[in-house]
Amino acid sequence: MSTSELLLERFRTVDDPAFDEDVVSLGLVADVAVRDGVAAVSLAFNAPLSPAEVEMCDEIRACCRGVGLEPILFAADDRRSPAFSTVKNAVAVGSIDGSVDPSFVGAALLEGFGGIGAAVGALIVEASAGRGTWLESVDPIVLGGEPAAPQRRFDVPAARLDVHLPDGDPPPAVDDVFRALLAYARDGVEWGPLDYLVVVLPPGDSATDATLEELPVDGLVLASRASTPGRAIDREIRARLRRGDPLLGVVETGNGVRRPNCGEVGGRRAPPEALDDVPILASLPVDDWLAGDGEPSAFDPTDRPGERLRALARSVADRLGAKHRASVAELDGDRSVPFEPPDSSAASPR
Repeated sequence: MSTSELLLERFRTVDDPAFDEDVVSLGLVADVAVRDGVAAVSLAFNAPLSPAEVEMCDEIRACCRGVGLEPILFAADDRRSPAFSTVKNAVAVGSIDGSVDPSFVGAALLEGFGGIGAAVGALIVEASAGRGTWLESVDPIVLGGEPAAPQRRFDVPAARLDVHLPDGDPPPAVDDVFRALLAYARDGVEWGPLDYLVVVLPPGDSATDATLEELPVDGLVLASRASTPGRAIDREIRARLRRGDPLLGVVETGNGVRRPNCGEVGGRRAPPEALDDVPILASLPVDDWLAGDGEPSAFDPTDRPGERLRALARSVADRLGAKHRASVAELDGDRSVPFEPPDSSAASPR
């Protein structure tokens, strides 16, 4: 047995926590090359800073060191989001029923990703005024023939589109301008290399549908009020799944929100069909974490409210990673991606 074959056998002891199968059987180890005391291992992992993928990488490194080899791990392919050539993963943030502004959750996710050390950018399709998030302070993208560079806010590249939409025009005209702006954000903005691009959607189904048609994303997070009845969440989830949208989960906002994934929404039992496959990722009380133009709290590793946002980012990264790995492993489409509630006390993985 060659050293590479020996390593593959050792890697069979490393289970993917999302699917309870080993990484070799799932086809996640693309290649192993051994030379001069170094094991170069190519893995089908494409969600940077996903806790599950970090843990599996640590176990694979231990397998290599157990036979006296120094591991070098790298991604099997240079995966990019379908709409953005320099972005690994694009995540859209929308709302359940149109009455919830996605800006709060979008800002929370951006700050969470920044807090765990990911390279993150913001495409703000709409940032409603008066919501108290730093997204409102982002200048509008400059339209023109040359590729545009996003503004940098807190070292996050950010582009805002909503200020370019005409007021008072009939819907067809607004729709045409809206889709042209989305195409420009896709093709005319130089985002640079990013682990995650967060796309903050407007409230309302029609605008969300148009955005997702023009900008295919890797994952969709839906914002919901804590008081939203479970049947309304179930109805929206079913509609999104019928459309084929890549749902990752729901984030609750409001006062008195419940703990993630505890099985109730707004004090009422939610339909289990919705929450089994599309879980509650986090519950965020609306307070002043994101208010004003000050530096986002999640960028401070000692900040406890910020840790809740970092836990949200880790959960989203884990869901994205599991979806990517399921695709590589060609798992049955009926097989759901399991979800573990985030541990808000966990240290940020590196």
